[in-house]
Amino acid sequence: MTDNFYAAPQAELELPPRLPADLRSNKATRGSRLGAVLIDSVILFALVLVTALAAGLGRGVGKGLVPALPGVIVFGIFGLALLIGNIVLLSRFGQTLGKRAMGIAIVRTDGSRCDLWRILVLRIFLVRVIAFVPFVGVIFSLVDMLVIFGEERRCIHDYMADTIVVHT
Repeated sequence: MTDNFYAAPQAELELPPRLPADLRSNKATRGSRLGAVLIDSVILFALVLVTALAAGLGRGVGKGLVPALPGVIVFGIFGLALLIGNIVLLSRFGQTLGKRAMGIAIVRTDGSRCDLWRILVLRIFLVRVIAFVPFVGVIFSLVDMLVIFGEERRCIHDYMADTIVVHT
């Protein structure tokens, strides 16, 4: 050791891990997160397809909006069921139908259960609002998806809501 008054201080520092050890080893893979999004998308696509078929069958010979009413009713019933089902799953388990099928869930970075408002407002609503901003929204949406390829395997919406997706 030198007695140089002008030298920078020297110390061995151990930086704390960004996430608790059990969460760092249990993070959901990119493939399982992609699978969950695809499952949720297929379910939504099936809902739209069933609605379109119901609207087409209801059209018959008549014209105007009234014959499309069966499609609206079908969309309303199945759409409401899907929405309520996902909200219940998100509030109880931190999962959508796709996440449940893939065995992954949303939790806080400290491992605690994630509140429903945090998921709905910070992870979903705020991200959708930003996505609708002209020019900025497209860039934000792209960057949001690409950040998952970082070391933490988290998207921007995960950072915004202080959440992480883990295997259950």
